[in-house]
Amino acid sequence: MLSGLARSYPQLLAGRALVGIGEAAYVAIAPGAAGGLLPVSGRGRVYSVLNMAIPVGSALGIVLGGLIGHHFGWRAAFFVAGAPGMLLAAAVLWLPDPPRGAQDASPVGQPATRPVGGGRPDRWRFT
Repeated sequence: MLSGLARSYPQLLAGRALVGIGEAAYVAIAPGAAGGLLPVSGRGRVYSVLNMAIPVGSALGIVLGGLIGHHFGWRAAFFVAGAPGMLLAAAVLWLPDPPRGAQDASPVGQPATRPVGGGRPDRWRFT
């Protein structure tokens, strides 16, 4: 949405650079965060949606951005594309931060070495 508010080329460049930084962080962090929140049986579907999001979003951006830009101007295209992204980014703030490995199964025949559902690391008991 910042790109739609740009009044100069450096402002437009800064807005687009922030989008690139956000997408790079999303691609690197999202699979690990999703893996910590979901059981092993549901991860495949979520990973496929995550890996599909960028090419589908790019294709929609080209088609819808071109149509909106043609009819309402280039700034409107950034606002229409940015509003849902801002709402989704705000919704992510309320996702819990799972403990590492909480959804991972322990090896067959061995007891769990970490508490499931959280706990302080200094209180973990290894058997």
